[in-house]
Amino acid sequence: MPVKPFSTHIFLLIFFSQTALAQYADLKNDDNVPWIAEFSMDHDFSSSSVSDQQNIVKLIKFYNDPTTLYGANTDDWIINWIFANAMDGHYECYKDPELSNQLSQSDLLNLTISIDTVITFYPETFEEVIEIKKVEIHPSNINSLRTKQIIFYNQKSGNFDTKLIAVAPLMAIDSDNNLTPLFWIKMDAEFPNPIDIQAPNISWGVLLDTKGSPFDLKLAKEVKNENNFDFKKRIQKHAFNLERPVENAKGFGCDKFLSKKEVGNLYNSIDTIITFDPQTFQETVEIKQYNFDPNAIANYRLVQEWYYDRETKKMMNRLKAICPLYIVESEDGKIKYAKKGSRRYAKSLYFIRYN
Repeated sequence: MPVKPFSTHIFLLIFFSQTALAQYADLKNDDNVPWIAEFSMDHDFSSSSVSDQQNIVKLIKFYNDPTTLYGANTDDWIINWIFANAMDGHYECYKDPELSNQLSQSDLLNLTISIDTVITFYPETFEEVIEIKKVEIHPSNINSLRTKQIIFYNQKSGNFDTKLIAVAPLMAIDSDNNLTPLFWIKMDAEFPNPIDIQAPNISWGVLLDTKGSPFDLKLAKEVKNENNFDFKKRIQKHAFNLERPVENAKGFGCDKFLSKKEVGNLYNSIDTIITFDPQTFQETVEIKQYNFDPNAIANYRLVQEWYYDRETKKMMNRLKAICPLYIVESEDGKIKYAKKGSRRYAKSLYFIRYN
């Protein structure tokens, strides 16, 4: 009988309670922060296999401590470590995503153990033996982590940033590989700026590009908005005016930066349309310009640094760049209006660097 976690619900959009809000009360009360939104993403932090549809994970630092890894490798190390710390009582753990129903250590252990009744029949003696077995979840059973985060804007620094609020170990519960959170772990570490990657307490770090699971602004929940702050327009303003470095869409870290003219060209494309009249044999050349449609921004790739502090046993993240994704027609790959019925895909415009 397979292990069954406490809930079969999958939370795609997280609604935070006052308990969770208290973790960033300083940002809510900061006059320099006019906008905050909450969102959720699932990550396995694996760099072993990358395809066009997957997130891009690059290992920054890995300190191998064989006494605590349960035989894990560098790809699943962080999930093993987080789960083991929870089982050892190092975290505040909660039953619900609102972080309002805290679990005792015994309750937590019960969530990760299932009781199986094994009945054995011996035909020689006609004896039936009933045996009770406990089946414990092993770190290798954990598929990934569901992360609860906020994204916010600081008008004093002119930067967007993110902050990790909580994580939940995820495990497949059925043959369709549907994932469900076992419990929620409060993460309230402050990200030092700048971070010392050589510090001995920082034992793991990755650079994560959410290419395969981009940030969808429509699914985020605004918890603070002053003076009608517009996320899309602020990103575009930063790019148009080169208020922040704007990098080529080939990928964060390619160090090929765009000029104002090159950024402007990304938002407008010009097509030369040639038509031929078979009756008059006349050829007509038409220049057609396709102007940028803000509604065609589908979502955003987030580039984040993720670190683990083995002294506090907490994960933390920092936003490095945002990449808007634009809906384009796939016939020629140019940036156009996404017409109804046409084949469409999301095209990366650029990476605008923050922090």
